[in-house]
Amino acid sequence: MRVVPFVPAPGTSARGLLERLRVAPSTLNNQYTATYVEEAPLDGAGMRCRNVAKYYQRRAGAKVLLVSQAPGYLGARWSGIPLTDTESIASGRLGEDYEFSLVRTEPSSQAVHEGLATRWSDVLLWSAVPWHPAGGCLDSNRKPSRIEVSAGIEVLEYLLAHGEFRAVAAVGDVASGALDKLRVRHRVLPHPFYAGRDACIEGVRAFVTDVFRSNAML
Repeated sequence: MRVVPFVPAPGTSARGLLERLRVAPSTLNNQYTATYVEEAPLDGAGMRCRNVAKYYQRRAGAKVLLVSQAPGYLGARWSGIPLTDTESIASGRLGEDYEFSLVRTEPSSQAVHEGLATRWSDVLLWSAVPWHPAGGCLDSNRKPSRIEVSAGIEVLEYLLAHGEFRAVAAVGDVASGALDKLRVRHRVLPHPFYAGRDACIEGVRAFVTDVFRSNAML
């Protein structure tokens, strides 16, 4: 692993995004401020902040937005990048200058990536609630509450205001509800946990196929 220091420049939308991500409801696990015991002595929170800022900055021109429910305990909780696990980082798929502490594989992230196939780099991935809603322990997930979704919507609104997305999709009902509140037209895709892996893959695949069928659209 090669670590390349990265700090977004003052005044950029990436810096503004990071400032918002560092402030989360107390009921959520904030992976951008928390470094977990398993990561010591590495600065896991710092890694995730640099990862998400770098990812967001590199997708600044993306015309397609795919919004999920929330980070999973095996996925963005460790990577910092929505719908992306550290296995994807370790494989080098994202580039060699992203950071990670432990390698974790998340089925939901893998399903979405499989559906995106070669279009992964053309789509900005995000979460309606960008912080991890842990269940009884950190190694678990739960559905975010309405208050938590409302907090996430503020970050999503910032992201939408700084992008020029021509096509938007929601993975599951929570993400769809958040986009509805912002009055963003979108397609609803099957969530892998509720609808199954295959349904999610096919839904994502059909969405990107439709979106990129005409190069003129993007």
